[in-house]
Parts: sequence; C-alpha cells; structure tokens
Amino acid sequence: LTNLDQSLLNEYGIKPGNKFQLSISSHNFLVERTSGGLIILNHIEKDNLAKAYLNKDTVKDNI
Repeated sequence: LTNLDQSLLNEYGIKPGNKFQLSISSHNFLVERTSGGLIILNHIEKDNLAKAYLNKDTVKDNI
C-alpha cells in the first residue's frame, strides 16, 4: 500500500487484521488489511456486513 492508502485506512480506524467491504465498479469484496497490504477474501453477492458510518470530515481534505 502507498503512504496515502495507509493514511486513509488509518483515518477510518482500519488496522491490520480488520475485515471490511470494498466496492470496485459495482462489485463488492470482503477484504482483510494485513501488515503487508490487503487480501481479498471473497466476492460478496449481498450486503450482509455491519457498516460503520463515519463523518466525512474525518478524512483529510487533501484526498
């Protein structure tokens, strides 16, 4: 991951070992952050994950 990628994940509180949903071009994936990057665990057909809603102001303005 780049420094920007790592900073964004840290801003959202996503630490190595955390799993989260990632959407790319309308495809949803279950992803785990590792110390070396990201691992795609599987493709998600339906939205069955818990979501954390964060204030958009928590992300740095220079994205």
